[in-house]
Amino acid sequence: MPIARAALHAPRRHVCTGLLAALLGTPLFGCAGDPYRPTTTEWSDASPSTPTSANSTAPTSAPTAKKMLTAVELAAAFPSAEACMASAREHYAADPKRGLPLLKACAARSDLLELSALLTGPWNKELAADESLQLALAEVIARRGGFVEADTHACRAAGVPLYDVSTAASQTDKLAGKLVLARGAVQGVAKEKREGKSVQVATFAESSWADEPEDDGRAPPPLDDLNANTGRSVFARVEPGEDRLVQKRQVVIALRLEEQRESGGEPSVLGALAGIWRAAPTLYRQ
Repeated sequence: MPIARAALHAPRRHVCTGLLAALLGTPLFGCAGDPYRPTTTEWSDASPSTPTSANSTAPTSAPTAKKMLTAVELAAAFPSAEACMASAREHYAADPKRGLPLLKACAARSDLLELSALLTGPWNKELAADESLQLALAEVIARRGGFVEADTHACRAAGVPLYDVSTAASQTDKLAGKLVLARGAVQGVAKEKREGKSVQVATFAESSWADEPEDDGRAPPPLDDLNANTGRSVFARVEPGEDRLVQKRQVVIALRLEEQRESGGEPSVLGALAGIWRAAPTLYRQ
């Protein structure tokens, strides 16, 4: 049976095997055992660099060795974010240490816009505890347009501790060290003295899609058009030489919360910059 036809008629749990084999021209071993090597060193023991048997003495460069894929390469091979996420679920079911790096790689795909696909998986315990996974969520939120008030509310409802500026500013003592997301554009960078040391602090002019907050604790509804400057600033402590700060560029930033600050008569926050992503100019409303 030709490869393409075999992929169409394979059982559902093996669909990605035939699909990837057809795409890559490389034999694969099934969705839960695709021979990718994770890209980060903490997962280096999760799978061998080549799929040889435990007793094999063949060198890793043997001509018969099958091609290995990194998690990023595997994620890029899928025709859609939906297919990528399905494979991440299957890898996680077989071995979370293989599923989580693939999850992060899927989240980095430019076509992944459904935040719920990330928040309704079997990995919620890890999402609640792992900052690198929370930063992957923040990147998706930026890609969706940066409606941080609504999207962080959805994250918290799923048990993931991501906060918007207003929520964090009202509980800085309790939430110190947690990630706070803000949308805005950098205005400038200045030196400050903190605990006897000179540090650099970037000021961001906040922008927002949020209409007035609801009184019952629900996420705020979206505005028809972006409020490009709410009149409030958000403050990010940055490392010397930080080169991602482009003035007038609308971004979503992630801060590790340090303290409350006042801005424009409103409470705001200062935190260490943990991530920055360009915000999509339009709001993903689905």
